[in-house]
Amino acid sequence: MAKAQIQELIGVYNADGGFRGEFAYLFGRLRKTLHCELCDITHSPVRRKREWDLFTSTMPVPFTLLHKNELDGLPDKIVHMALKSLPCVIAVTDGDPVVLMSTTDLAKARSDVAIFDGILRNKIVAHQLELPS
Repeated sequence: MAKAQIQELIGVYNADGGFRGEFAYLFGRLRKTLHCELCDITHSPVRRKREWDLFTSTMPVPFTLLHKNELDGLPDKIVHMALKSLPCVIAVTDGDPVVLMSTTDLAKARSDVAIFDGILRNKIVAHQLELPS
């Protein structure tokens, strides 16, 4: 049986985008009432990590990052999966989409892009998916 091929990876933050969303997330982080493991992997306290940009530039498929209020326009199945699993990474395939990484998986990366990369690749194999060569 042929493995499903990944066409795109979508990371969905457990936070809203835009000025209000970013402010609410920052306030929630300071009060320890809101946390997003994906944010920790992709961003330093000030901006997006250079390591993240390097990682995504070497991926053979697009890696799109979205906030939970930016899912309009995606297929309903992906939106539903994302909102049930925030934060998460979803693989859009030539078959059904798959939640590749959950909050627990993202937490295991301990905010480290290299560890995230290893976990992601293990999840791709475990779900019998493949990246294009």
